[in-house]
Amino acid sequence: MNCFALSGGRRLLGEITVQGSKNSALPLIAACLLNKGKCVIHDCPDLSDVRAAVDILNCLGCDASFSDGTVICNSSFADKHIIPEYLMHKMRSSVIFLGSMISTLKKAILSYPGGCEIGARPIDIHIESLKKLGVDILECENHLTCITNGIIPERIVLPFPSVGATENIMLVAAVSNGQTIIENAAKEPEIVDLQGFLNSMGADITGAETGRIIINGVGTLRDTEYKVIPDRIAAATFMCAALATDGEIVLNNVRCDHLDAVTNALRKSGAKIQENKSWMSIKRGKYFSGIGSLETEVYPAFPTDAQPALTACLAVADGKTVLREKIFTDRFRHVPYMNNMGADIKVFGDTAEINGVSELKGDMLLAHELRGGAALVIAGLCAKGQSTVGNINFIDRGYESLEKTFRSLGADIQRI
Repeated sequence: MNCFALSGGRRLLGEITVQGSKNSALPLIAACLLNKGKCVIHDCPDLSDVRAAVDILNCLGCDASFSDGTVICNSSFADKHIIPEYLMHKMRSSVIFLGSMISTLKKAILSYPGGCEIGARPIDIHIESLKKLGVDILECENHLTCITNGIIPERIVLPFPSVGATENIMLVAAVSNGQTIIENAAKEPEIVDLQGFLNSMGADITGAETGRIIINGVGTLRDTEYKVIPDRIAAATFMCAALATDGEIVLNNVRCDHLDAVTNALRKSGAKIQENKSWMSIKRGKYFSGIGSLETEVYPAFPTDAQPALTACLAVADGKTVLREKIFTDRFRHVPYMNNMGADIKVFGDTAEINGVSELKGDMLLAHELRGGAALVIAGLCAKGQSTVGNINFIDRGYESLEKTFRSLGADIQRI
């Protein structure tokens, strides 16, 4: 098993460039099926999830490659409609291929996706939405078989602003006859980026930033070249790491407007943050304290994916913070490990009460999911002594060479 070996207690100092967004790159890669031609996507992060998505394209008959941050895909000859089970289990976001497969191939067979252990994440909203659009879906044991003779435009009201369901509806309706409207749609920056990518191919989609998306189906799409937005969750992780280690860093390639909820929370802790359009700097101010209470919610509220990193950061702040996790049911699995390091965090159902301590001590840690794993790395970086973090395959799903980035800021961390 690969691990990170850390020697904590070093301040993070320096300048880094934030990777392209994982959560944006994956639906864009899935959308490459739609134009039956060539797509070039720049600034894709080098992650196991991205490589798995490219493998899925090739399994469907595309000619796809990934090198130096760029995905190139020719989907002209895509003719296969089955995603192998081993690829589905590599990443939760594999279900995002459902919409583009149905739209292009008229049939899709796939198993239920894998991914991180952070509680129930059912795809019922995806299935019910696709059924309303004229897709016949047979659920048999662990597999889905989806068939359509053509998409039926419809007004879909989502019971919850699911990012994945919103993306799948956009993908399946982009090439269709008529108008599809998504009410109560997700409005994360990654949804806006998917709209931008599809429109660059000739789609007619508006409203992604409003929660009401209007998709006027078009007959065909053209070739395109596009750049992925910066990864706001990776940026939030590095911001929390800087504060936890009493460091001072500059982050390049960021969208500051995508990080408002994070910067607002960190400023409450006393962080000094300077912002420009594409960069920001962060360090501790005169004090570093708890922030009272905070809830995770859908965008533009504080993101659930940044909650574990914030928990690690505030574990060594003065005073108390109460964090309520409203998105995923099992997102505090990193907390017992932090408590073994000397943190004082009490979990009551969906709420964590953090009482800051002056210092953590190194320990043997084990990641159970992507963002919690990154939080344990932050805890190890600010702890006194040696730590190891196991199961880093989870971390590799969302962070490009995390240990190299932290080493560039002066951390003592190795992959072993």
